[in-house]
Amino acid sequence: MMKTRKIFEIVYPEDCRPVSAFLLGLDRKAMKKIAVQMKTLQQKDCPLMPPMVKAFQQERHKGLFELRTRINKRMTRIIFCFDAENNVILLHGFVKKQERETVPALETARARKLALAGQEAGLTQIM
Repeated sequence: MMKTRKIFEIVYPEDCRPVSAFLLGLDRKAMKKIAVQMKTLQQKDCPLMPPMVKAFQQERHKGLFELRTRINKRMTRIIFCFDAENNVILLHGFVKKQERETVPALETARARKLALAGQEAGLTQIM
């Protein structure tokens, strides 16, 4: 049996789930492709490298990764991290239109990761 990771998303009080809200705003084709990628990401032997996954190297964003999906010319990104048990925690999703959009998205993801550490947000398992 293959070893798998669990996939969680950040959830705020009053059941606010920003990653689910982002995914529900996508078309069916994009949602389907992302679901396949997440299934792959669940496998503990999944290589965390481009083109599907990018690890951020800047000191401020170390420990953050990007799940990269391209459908036609549209690129979606979901920024995630790992917990102590090597499970995936989805932090932020966005449609990338320009290079400049990644930095604000990373800052949002970083703030959400800090909110988890400070217990201002929780997790819910999605896969």
